[in-house]
Amino acid sequence: MLSHDDFGNALRKLQGSMDNLATSTIRARKREFAPVEITTGRTESSNRPDDYHLFCTDKQARDAEFARRKVAAVDNWYFDLAGSSQPMREITEVETRSLHKRVEELFVRELNEYLYHYPETEYKN
Repeated sequence: MLSHDDFGNALRKLQGSMDNLATSTIRARKREFAPVEITTGRTESSNRPDDYHLFCTDKQARDAEFARRKVAAVDNWYFDLAGSSQPMREITEVETRSLHKRVEELFVRELNEYLYHYPETEYKN
């Protein structure tokens, strides 16, 4: 059992800690924090013209790049979901197919753009 003095000391320490917490809370509310954007896992396209040349002339390289982009699209879907206010969940087959279709459309558009600028490149199936 605590003595009267020990109880008084413990109470003063607790009050001091509560005062410190209140002061910190007030300071934090007044401080403006810059918005934070989570970009982990996202990659900007770093493909160069010689990459596109390879994708156009080598089906295996093109298929590998397409597979890599599909995986990245699903990963980015999860990162977007994690950054939203919605609860985490598994991606559905319909959503996956839709993502893969958009990835394919974008990749084909990029390859066509490359072929437009480099018409001497022979596209190989």
